[in-house]
Amino acid sequence: MFVVALAAVFFAIHQFGSDAARQRMWRIDRIMRWFGAGAGVLVLLLCGLLVVMWWWQRDKAVVAAAKLAMAGRQDEAIDLLRRTIGTEGETSQRLNVLALLLHERERHAEALPLFERAEALAPAGAERDAVVNNRALALAKLGRTEEAIDLLRGVTERQPNDCAVACNLATTLADAGRETEAYEQLERAEQIYERYDERQIPQTWKAAIEACRERLPTARGFPVLPRDAGGFPT
Repeated sequence: MFVVALAAVFFAIHQFGSDAARQRMWRIDRIMRWFGAGAGVLVLLLCGLLVVMWWWQRDKAVVAAAKLAMAGRQDEAIDLLRRTIGTEGETSQRLNVLALLLHERERHAEALPLFERAEALAPAGAERDAVVNNRALALAKLGRTEEAIDLLRGVTERQPNDCAVACNLATTLADAGRETEAYEQLERAEQIYERYDERQIPQTWKAAIEACRERLPTARGFPVLPRDAGGFPT
């Protein structure tokens, strides 16, 4: 489900970031396309941290933690952010990145309160909704599915053009056994996807849709990851 969280970050940069940030984002997406299926979720995590590093490049601790994580030193990245927060204080960015690293380590109970604190510090809008989305992922992993669904519905209402969150809501609904609603969200995600120029769609959006289709096996739709495109596994 990290694919969806990462896609939310891509969308926020596309909608609200500077021209330079958007250019970096599309460069990262092109790099991601070069990796074959064997790259897996690790590639998504590293690319996601690259985006975070550039988006919040003024925070040296976040930049340093991203570099450590990209080098496979996730535990050191976690320790660095904890020390920085202890000495320099909390920011939404530091807390969110720390929580994402813990989330990827399957340490969801530790990540959840950090997402909550990050949300409280984040400015209203896409940045806060990205954190809310991440908090919902942690809740779902902890078995608090209905809470996760309520949060994701709120994000989809505030960010109606976010394909990633629609996919995340679809998957969470499916996990709760609410497949009719899940199919509705998958259809909505596909409609959002179709409104964008193919050249500007992050690969993570495509992977998120395919993950939903795999979770809802009777779903049918236009191909987004052709066999010769070398897409990511779900």
